[in-house]
Order: sequence, then structure tokens, then C-alpha cells
Amino acid sequence: MMMMGRSYSRNMNTSAPDTAMVMVMVMVMVTIRHIEDAPRH
Repeated sequence: MMMMGRSYSRNMNTSAPDTAMVMVMVMVMVTIRHIEDAPRH
């Protein structure tokens, strides 16, 4: 995931690592929610 975030930041030409970290955190939160909703559903 971190590598994907770095590639995205490179494509956007953004020197701020915050964008990559935010994207990674969002992806992790979405995956965790999906895993938690899986057994409930």
C-alpha cells in the first residue's frame, strides 16, 4: 500500500508526503470496515 501511495504522489508531482499517508490511511480504514462488515453481512 505504501508503494502505491508513493507512485500516486509521484504522478501528482506532489512533494508533500501527507497526501500519500492520507490515501494509505483511507485505504486501510476502508479495508478494515469491509472486513468488519463481511461477517455481519
